Amino acid sequence: MEFFKYQALGNDYLILEPRWFSETIPPAFIRQLCNRRFGVGADGVIIGPWRAPDGAYGLRIFNADGSECEKSGNGLRLFARYLVDVGYATESELRLSLLYTGEIVNVSFLRTEHAIRVDLGSYCFDAIALQASTSQEQLRNYPLEIGGKVFTITGVDVGNPHCVVWVDSLSAELARTWGPRIGTCTLFPQKTNVQFARVLDRRNVQIEIWERGAGYTLASGSSACAVAAVAYDSGLVDAAVTVHMPGGQVQVDLNANHTLALTGPAQRVALGRVSADFGSQMLA
Repeated sequence: MEFFKYQALGNDYLILEPRWFSETIPPAFIRQLCNRRFGVGADGVIIGPWRAPDGAYGLRIFNADGSECEKSGNGLRLFARYLVDVGYATESELRLSLLYTGEIVNVSFLRTEHAIRVDLGSYCFDAIALQASTSQEQLRNYPLEIGGKVFTITGVDVGNPHCVVWVDSLSAELARTWGPRIGTCTLFPQKTNVQFARVLDRRNVQIEIWERGAGYTLASGSSACAVAAVAYDSGLVDAAVTVHMPGGQVQVDLNANHTLALTGPAQRVALGRVSADFGSQMLA
């Protein structure tokens, strides 16, 4: 089984083609492959391309814990880069189909900036979309009490659920300690991604990230979009925002109709082969 490894600002994915699998993809195999000591190591796995309507390239995205992911801003850019690198597509514009949700996204390559832009569609603040356990219609500036502390949070859905927490100071320890407690609390029975954020100025925000299914990560495209959306909706930033993460920065462009686009780098790291006996029982 061949795999390609790609990374975007330290957020790394393994890309595998569907021909290596039967109809089912065992979560245990994904977990073992993503394990950084007993496997290849990655934040997640992308499988594709599948045939999709209207000339789109279908893909499925899995977290490191084996769960399937609705959307990944970094993962979409990496998969687009892969399609060009192996000759499936040309470096101009293409369409990707997220098979888990049926959503189609447009991707364009910005040669002058050596970056890839993904139109990630709409975002909303509805508690139903977030699958939050509350009678409130939205989670805006919601006081969440957990572990003896009260956090002011705002929930936003950008195709997957996010919880933005505004703080005065940031650290990896903050995200590692409180991210999993907030992300798995009773308010979010299906779990959620958590971002701790602070506004630097009208065009810049800084974040630390805990992702459901992956844990602490150096970068996340959808997390960057979530924070930018909340900040823009709150009047804290302009429509073009640079989001600074431990792994680097991305650009988020927001529109008044609650749609957004994400621009950032994508890099091929390696091509390798999985040993024939690795996970053979799980894939049999």
